[in-house]
Amino acid sequence: MAATASKTTGHHPEARLSANLLSLTKICPVSGNNPEDCPLHQLRQLKPQQRVQWIQALEASDLTYLLHYHHICQFTKLELNPA
Repeated sequence: MAATASKTTGHHPEARLSANLLSLTKICPVSGNNPEDCPLHQLRQLKPQQRVQWIQALEASDLTYLLHYHHICQFTKLELNPA
């Protein structure tokens, strides 16, 4: 329980990664919707508390992977359609 509490309060090294990823679970910031080809597509369909629990269960490497995926996807979409 202490690890979970510290993740949400920012004392855990993964707290920032979790917070960044959590913001992406609401909607895609690039397209403004929930693209089916996104690894977060199904997660976005869950209730907010379920999304938080899912993210808190991830290891730092998984959080990092998903954030890197988002950055590459964002860059690619903006390069293909800069408007």
